[in-house]
Amino acid sequence: MEGGGYIYDRTDWWKEILAVPAPRIVVIQDVDANPGLGAFVGEVHAHILQALGCVGVVTNGAVRDLNAIEGSGFQVFAGNVSVSHAYAHVFDFGGPV
Repeated sequence: MEGGGYIYDRTDWWKEILAVPAPRIVVIQDVDANPGLGAFVGEVHAHILQALGCVGVVTNGAVRDLNAIEGSGFQVFAGNVSVSHAYAHVFDFGGPV
């Protein structure tokens, strides 16, 4: 599915996540010229992904809010930690990474 909408306008990728048997691990590729400048996953996205049956996320980008995520048991494996969120857009999902 191709798009380009800001993440708050694009919740359709959640359905793709739910199509994968649990427990789920989400793999997110940051395609910016400099991956990891801003974080796509922070406390809010971690909780959303947990509610969707995900146990963790793997990304070449950044994550944030580690103290808030730590107690939840949600695992994050990232290329960077950032104090700022990103102006993130979902371009494609469901494909190989």
